[in-house]
Amino acid sequence: MSLGLIDIRKAFDRVNFWGILNLLHKKSVNPAIVDILQHWFHIGSARIKLGNALSDSVHLTAGVRQGGILSPLLFSAFFDVILTELAYSKLGCFLKGCPLNCFLYADDILLLSPSVTDLQLLINKLCSNLDEIDLQINFEKSCCIRIGNRARLNCGQLAVKNEKLSWAKEAKYLGITICGGLKFSVNWHPIKKQFFSSLNKILSALGSNPDISVVLSLFQSICVPILTYGLAAIPLSVAEIKSFATECRCP
Repeated sequence: MSLGLIDIRKAFDRVNFWGILNLLHKKSVNPAIVDILQHWFHIGSARIKLGNALSDSVHLTAGVRQGGILSPLLFSAFFDVILTELAYSKLGCFLKGCPLNCFLYADDILLLSPSVTDLQLLINKLCSNLDEIDLQINFEKSCCIRIGNRARLNCGQLAVKNEKLSWAKEAKYLGITICGGLKFSVNWHPIKKQFFSSLNKILSALGSNPDISVVLSLFQSICVPILTYGLAAIPLSVAEIKSFATECRCP
């Protein structure tokens, strides 16, 4: 299995307003909603603050607001045409005829292929479709990893437009560090590190004699979600369960 973890350069900043509205219209979205979004895009502006200085207002002609509730949904609608093209390409992984060759969350793309050759073709297809909507791959933040019996074998370098995609031993996707190797596995060390860092900050902020109920409440609401993120979708080995139980025990 070959995985391509693709980052799009300034994806949210370069999305075309009219492209989004046109796609929503084609998907038979309520015209009143499309009109509201058109007005919202039309009045969009930004200012830059540096110290106490504030720049003049600049009218925005492209992009969706990062952190906005609608932004991932609007970007997905804009990107849906590419997902459709990849599904019809017959490249990469399929399960009972259902395409599983591309997964998208916001601007994070995961390509799945049973072979390196198919992965190269998938990346070529993706890059060609991105060019049509004026988006580009950020090669510095993109990489590929291999999982399975051939993971340790040397293979050819993947490249698009003379830009090389590096083969990595592990790569981060949606907060989870996926490891290359004979079997699918996850490196939990970064999550444990973040867990202990958050716990230490809480204990430091509360002082030497904190109320135990406050400590437990903050631990439950802040630290536990860090530690349990992604566990529902990823089966843990006996060794990993033991590691979580012993290393991340609440003091």
